[in-house]
Amino acid sequence: MSEGTGAMRRIWQKLFTSAAEPDTDDRETGLHAAGQPISDCRDRDRVCVTGRITALSGSPANERPTLTAEINDGSASLDVVWLGRRSIPGIEIGHQVRLQGRIATRDGRRRMYNPRYDLIS
Repeated sequence: MSEGTGAMRRIWQKLFTSAAEPDTDDRETGLHAAGQPISDCRDRDRVCVTGRITALSGSPANERPTLTAEINDGSASLDVVWLGRRSIPGIEIGHQVRLQGRIATRDGRRRMYNPRYDLIS
């Protein structure tokens, strides 16, 4: 079978896959999972966590753009840092988010830089 035929089959599968059925790419990345507790995350692990935004701060106008949010899931908190951004629509105190990225520990606090995120209604 030629490569063109396989590509066409993938396109048709995407077009006619039920909306309720998650895309293969999403299943592999874990974004449809509920996430693991932040307290169980270890340094350098690639994780998917869910929590509520409890604090939010942006950098001053005279500094490089940075948006920092504190996420809490009831087990622990996590600082999330988006570099190059001062705001993100939907990222507000009290909103719940699902994040996927790599955990890093800096100055004794868990952090995640530029994670993939989903807003949870």
